[in-house]
Amino acid sequence: MYSRCIATPLAVYAGIKQRVHLKAEDNPILERYYITHSRNPAQADIDGLSKKSSLSERQVLRWFRRRRSQDHPGILKKFREASWRFVFYLLAFIGGLVALYDVSSSYYWESSRPSQPES
Repeated sequence: MYSRCIATPLAVYAGIKQRVHLKAEDNPILERYYITHSRNPAQADIDGLSKKSSLSERQVLRWFRRRRSQDHPGILKKFREASWRFVFYLLAFIGGLVALYDVSSSYYWESSRPSQPES
């Protein structure tokens, strides 16, 4: 709720835009290798994958690069998470200051008041 109603409009006001990542084409062979084996295949694996998927080595490398970039969160998402943490810690800090102020002010008034003799 916070990220949608407050953080996103604040990001737009600050000029932060959602960067569009290039999507990797659907390729079940490369996707299976990406999930089960490695995000960065070795040269021997690239040769084998290019033969299996009938793509050139350059296309396989491009597919893996685009697929890795899809996993990274965008700047807008990072801003939303960071702003949420900022607000949380700011409110916790202010709450601590209020609690300290209440304790110190009541202690001050109790200790500075002259004690009255009982009649």
